Amino acid sequence: HLEKVHFMLEEMVMNGCIVETSKQNILAPIQLMEKTS
Repeated sequence: HLEKVHFMLEEMVMNGCIVETSKQNILAPIQLMEKTS
């Protein structure tokens, strides 16, 4: 689960600024990774 948390934070924050706040946009790649593994 720690890998998922790191991925979500990388998706949300860039250079100390929040760049993504859409829950759907953040979770979509994670759900795709879960389906393929």
